[in-house]
Amino acid sequence: MEIASFCKDDILQFEEQIRYLLKYSLEVSFSEEHFPHFKINKYFEQLLQYIEENAYLFVANQDDTINGLIWFYIREINSKKFAHVNFFVVSEEKQGKGIGRTLFSEMEKLLLSKNIHEINLQVSANNKNAINFYKQNRFIKDKIVMKKFLRSS
Repeated sequence: MEIASFCKDDILQFEEQIRYLLKYSLEVSFSEEHFPHFKINKYFEQLLQYIEENAYLFVANQDDTINGLIWFYIREINSKKFAHVNFFVVSEEKQGKGIGRTLFSEMEKLLLSKNIHEINLQVSANNKNAINFYKQNRFIKDKIVMKKFLRSS
């Protein structure tokens, strides 16, 4: 298993596999009514745009098969730099094999080399596997995002 940092050309070369993992991530985290499949196109286009700005995409690649990815970017607010994880996913059949931990480790090495000491992300409350992974990797609950869906009468 190799961890690679992808540029736009790499992303385009592995587009089908990356789209599959983005879709899988959304399906695990959200009901289809809240994230219909057409949103995959939006996220993929954002990835292509952001990767040329300040985003990073690390992938776990084995024999030209992408088994996991972490897409993150560096932000600065009030002179404080931190990383925000936009997407993190390991294929269902490869979960529990250390791929997620390895992806995070590579991201953390890069961040420390840039003197960045904080990572934040959002996780769906119903994605218990992800929540457990983050807890095992020393993430703490910082904020709770709540929402309400309004219905017209």
